[in-house]
Amino acid sequence: MNYVGKLAAKGQAKSSSKKRPRRRISTQKRLSKWLGIIGYFPAYIGLLLVISGGVYLPSVLSTQRADAELHQTGAPAVGEIVEIKRASTPHARPGGGSTTYYPMTEQTIRGKQTSKNWTSYETTNPDRWVKGEALPLMYDTKKPKRMVIDTAEASQIIAKSVKSNQRQLLIGIPLAAAGVAMIFVGRRIDPDPRKKQKRAQARERKFSPIVNPRWRKQRP
Repeated sequence: MNYVGKLAAKGQAKSSSKKRPRRRISTQKRLSKWLGIIGYFPAYIGLLLVISGGVYLPSVLSTQRADAELHQTGAPAVGEIVEIKRASTPHARPGGGSTTYYPMTEQTIRGKQTSKNWTSYETTNPDRWVKGEALPLMYDTKKPKRMVIDTAEASQIIAKSVKSNQRQLLIGIPLAAAGVAMIFVGRRIDPDPRKKQKRAQARERKFSPIVNPRWRKQRP
């Protein structure tokens, strides 16, 4: 190849290496993309609220029922707080999240010493429970392990916890449903190219006289 030919080949290479013009994104694809992005946030937050409320609500509801029953039919006892325990939310971190505190007591029921972690009575106030404090209790005479703290403030903590978990479910369920619906609509507006291809192939098989003998019989 002579010198002129080399220059021509080099010019063609440069012209081919130029950036191709960007394809315009259709309004349909843009809408699908934004619906998917926006939908993930309420879906994620709603799912967290549903999981949190769904996990703790049965426990606090059971404690609330026991609180109402044992205040009428239970036997009294006294427990001593031997330790203050802490629990953190999954997102707890330095400067964020929330930490709750609940007591661990030791008590003597019918001559037998037992201990109990009162996780249903957790509170964000670190000074609410004091180590060494004596707590009045009520226990079930048939099932001594079933007991509640016999104070008005403890009953208020349980009622507040029930309302909080119910609120999480009431907010989380519609929020998650709205997010999932947005993601689903976005994918229906502009589905994955592989899904498009599969649908086209399915339509071809359905209406093909070779693959589908029924279609061949229906044709005039």
